[in-house]
Amino acid sequence: MKRVSKRDKAFQPAELKPYSVEILFAIELIVAIVLLTFISGCGVPSDSKLREKFFHERSNFVELVRMSNEDEHVSLIMPNFTYLDTDASWPRKDIGFSEERWNEYRRMFRKLGINGGLARRTDYTPSTVFIAAYASGGVLASSDKGYVYSPRPLSPLVSSLDVFPRERYLNGKGHAIEFEQLGDGWYLYREEY
Repeated sequence: MKRVSKRDKAFQPAELKPYSVEILFAIELIVAIVLLTFISGCGVPSDSKLREKFFHERSNFVELVRMSNEDEHVSLIMPNFTYLDTDASWPRKDIGFSEERWNEYRRMFRKLGINGGLARRTDYTPSTVFIAAYASGGVLASSDKGYVYSPRPLSPLVSSLDVFPRERYLNGKGHAIEFEQLGDGWYLYREEY
């Protein structure tokens, strides 16, 4: 007969009744769902909050687009890096403009509550400017919400961006973008990868 020390007894799992495993699984599932729901919605600004900010600071948004149009060869401007339309490597000596100009962008981003920078994307007209008020994620999955200026109409238009575009996301094989019109070439947008 093998002797079991007191220490060994302390590390032996307690015997679970059959229904205990089911209860533990249900609790784990509920916790996981609550965490995923919290994480996926955490920090995403509401449409009303973005509209209020836009109409209150409209002249500053117009100024930001004007600046970007002057620096049209810079396709992405973030607080800590830039991409040129010919070079997305980082770090690099030519950031696309002076350090003073970059600081102007950073000041505007802070003032307007922009945490995802500004982008001139190749999948839209060159004069379309995306300004991400909210950006989360990375290469495998990301979520952006913010403002767009486009001289051409954008689609698909929706009445609210507060709800995750699940159907469009699934039909788009893991990508969805939707727009809510603000007027005069301005839109709110939400994009999910």
